[in-house]
Amino acid sequence: GVYAETGSVTLSGGEVISNSASYKGGGMCVWGGSVTLSGGQIIHNTAKGPTAWDGGGGMFVLGSATLNGVQIISNSASHGGGLYVYLSNVTLSGVQIIDNSAASGGGGMFIWTDSSVTLNGGEITNNSARRGGGVGSGGTFTLTNSVVSDNRADDLGSGLYIEGDSSLLLHTTIARNRDGDGSGVYITGITSTVALTNTVLVSHTVGITCTPGNTAILNGVLWYS
Repeated sequence: GVYAETGSVTLSGGEVISNSASYKGGGMCVWGGSVTLSGGQIIHNTAKGPTAWDGGGGMFVLGSATLNGVQIISNSASHGGGLYVYLSNVTLSGVQIIDNSAASGGGGMFIWTDSSVTLNGGEITNNSARRGGGVGSGGTFTLTNSVVSDNRADDLGSGLYIEGDSSLLLHTTIARNRDGDGSGVYITGITSTVALTNTVLVSHTVGITCTPGNTAILNGVLWYS
């Protein structure tokens, strides 16, 4: 749909609909440089590449990106059905990531190692993947005042699958993520650290799974059902 190579690109509003790519970024591929998106929708796009370096049905980012009020809906890929972040810094504000799917990791969003993603006031809902129904993260992930709900995984991490350096969940609701192991948050890797502050965990088979060698830090967490 859109290919942005180096330089600086700004898009306001508009729709990127029903495009496909053989490897990366069915709707939009950012290859170096920076992109700013304000409003608009990225819908029904597909990235067909089969490897872990391919994906981003809605959007693939290698560089930097800032998204404000964007809807990423019903896209599909092998990794990162909605959004794939590779060796990049991405800031998301009021972004909705809904109804996306990935054959492997990160139905809503996939974050590669040495990447950083911040989501403030967003929604990650009804996405699906083998691992990380909502998000599969191998980098640094910060989630603030957001909702992760009704996502599905075939294997591990129905809501969030975190296998990265560090993640911070602040004032966030994680609800009704299901299938697979049924974990709202699944923490694994070698030395992953996840801090949850003033966060709500609702209606999971397992609220948090933390495998040996990794760390979960809980402060003011509300558990229900």
